[in-house]
Amino acid sequence: QYPTFLVDARIGQTLTIKFKKTSTCQFVVAGPPNDAVMFDGYAKKDVFSDVLMQSGRYRATVYQMRVFARRGRKCWYAIDIDLKD
Repeated sequence: QYPTFLVDARIGQTLTIKFKKTSTCQFVVAGPPNDAVMFDGYAKKDVFSDVLMQSGRYRATVYQMRVFARRGRKCWYAIDIDLKD
């Protein structure tokens, strides 16, 4: 139900995700080893950037807080994902 973007990455690469929103959207980033949340955009800024400590599949998921969804608010966003060696 939530838009999810998957990135297969190697140890030592830098993953940068920039999130631009025009409404009440947020995003989280999760990754190896157990699909653990590494970044929560609700508690932090709208940019995630980190040198990856493990190889595997990383996931950025966009979500909207339930209170805004119940009010019929729309979630408009743009996401830019960059992976560098």
